Amino acid sequence: MQPDKSIFVLDAGDHKVKWFSGEGTLIKSYGNGKGRGPGEFLKPVNFMVDSLGSVWVADTSDRKLVRFHADGTLAESYFFEDDPRAIAMTSRGRLASLSFPDSALFKLYDLPEGGGEVSEIKKFGVLVEDQFFSSIALAGTLGVSPDEDYFVYVGLYGGRMASFSLDGNLRFYVETIDGAPFPPVVKAEKDAYKISRRGKKVSQVLATITREDIYIVRTRWSGPDLEAFLDVYDPADGRYRYSIRYELPCKPLLLTDALFFASCDGYVQKWRRIGPPGEEA
Repeated sequence: MQPDKSIFVLDAGDHKVKWFSGEGTLIKSYGNGKGRGPGEFLKPVNFMVDSLGSVWVADTSDRKLVRFHADGTLAESYFFEDDPRAIAMTSRGRLASLSFPDSALFKLYDLPEGGGEVSEIKKFGVLVEDQFFSSIALAGTLGVSPDEDYFVYVGLYGGRMASFSLDGNLRFYVETIDGAPFPPVVKAEKDAYKISRRGKKVSQVLATITREDIYIVRTRWSGPDLEAFLDVYDPADGRYRYSIRYELPCKPLLLTDALFFASCDGYVQKWRRIGPPGEEA
């Protein structure tokens, strides 16, 4: 979400990132549809908006990262040897990306001016034992600090959160209040691994960082209804602060302690919180 309350949304089905005003009006689209051509995507999985308004989109199937200018025009494309997944852009023109299967969770890249093949600087982020074997269970989301001087990783499984500096140094690593056990990983075939069905509890689904707070969206099913909890943490050390419970009608896209956005049947709904932080919404 932008300071003016507008929001960017990845429309994977339309192979575009879309920018909406706070009132829900479409302002601009980023992307040229499905394909392998300039500005096109096969499987866009993640995006971010940097401090200059540029939109960066990661495509795992085509192994590329595409940057668009704020006005929607194509800037350049970067190409990877492996699949870019969740991404975090830094103020130094470097990119951190989730990497698995691998012995380290992240890879740090230098992005050449004007696009082209990227070069790996280092690997970092060893959070569990036998990480190469279990790294698929460390899938998660990344969020960048407002000053782009550190990023935060939030695991989809197992209630874990970690923060790293631009150089890959660990700032903190904590277990969140989600309380879900780390899921077991089993061998599927040859050298492929998968998460056991007994452990397929995706709970922490989003992370948003401000200068004052880290917001983590945590979900769970209660009968036919999807419940969402907004857990708030201190960005300095990962210390838990408070939670807000929401009764969401559909999939959450972004939450803060005052607003949340949800994807419902192809539409984005905007909800506003009534009442002070720390109370049920």
